Amino acid sequence: MRTFTLFSSLFALTLTLASGCDEAASGFASDEAIAFRPFSCTWCTTFGNGPIVNNSSLSWIVPGGTTPSGLKVQHVQVGMKQYTLGVNTETERFTGRDLNNPADRVDGAALVGAKIVLELMNSGGAQVLLTITDYDEEIASWSETGAPVTAYRATYMTHSKGGSVVTPLCPSASPENQWFVLIAGERYDESSHAAIPDGSGVTIACVGEAAAKMKMLDYHPQGARGASLAQRQSTLYMLTADYCGSGTSNTISGKHVAWENADGTAPPPYDATDLEAIWGPSGALCIHKPRHVSLDEVLDQCAIPLCDDDSIPPGAEWRTSLAE
Repeated sequence: MRTFTLFSSLFALTLTLASGCDEAASGFASDEAIAFRPFSCTWCTTFGNGPIVNNSSLSWIVPGGTTPSGLKVQHVQVGMKQYTLGVNTETERFTGRDLNNPADRVDGAALVGAKIVLELMNSGGAQVLLTITDYDEEIASWSETGAPVTAYRATYMTHSKGGSVVTPLCPSASPENQWFVLIAGERYDESSHAAIPDGSGVTIACVGEAAAKMKMLDYHPQGARGASLAQRQSTLYMLTADYCGSGTSNTISGKHVAWENADGTAPPPYDATDLEAIWGPSGALCIHKPRHVSLDEVLDQCAIPLCDDDSIPPGAEWRTSLAE
């Protein structure tokens, strides 16, 4: 049964976790149809590649309310017709619905070219039109058991004395870094790296952000593996190198890491060298050699035991290693 969620009752766009921008080996993620390669994010920094409109994050949107940054979604314009914007919580795709004619719905590729109307409440109610420019629903998961992932690109116009400029929602100059995915039913706290189940909304995660990588690994709430909250939290800490589970990221863009999950369904993108850490829902369960900072720097943050071996014990979800 497909679940249609109206924007008026379920739509919160959350700025996703800000780090975990480690680069991937060429060819690990398919670039035949589109170049959707979060691990080769060439723009992202420790603070991510999050969705921005007129210097305001397209962040947590309270249904019928306004984000802290002053953005409110009004509707989606398809041709000459207005639809209520929603998200199909099973496919995690945008969809539009005519409230006066429930049979009149649009979704998938039919929304390419559609304009999501945003109101800037902090600018006197001025409107910005966010245009969906690209769509792909067949991006291969990074997990052997994961379903294909849907991704979008979107742009809006910025205006200045020098003229108007087409600006991507995901603020990267590289088109391959401008894709984003949707994650229904969960938001992510940037300062703590916490996954927060929230049935009132959906997250927009740009390429290079930890939440997008989590989805590609099939650890999102709607994933085929049915990952628990503890498994999702383990994944986010692993991706952001948050050893202490305190919100401190200990990685930078370009640091290679080879992971392997407990059931072996997410193969590492690199050949592993030294063991880095074993990961669970509170952060690193043990540590050997951090991917970027020194071991002393990590141990100054919190007390973590040193790893006796590289096995993944019960209760742990990931083993990470440094990579060539």
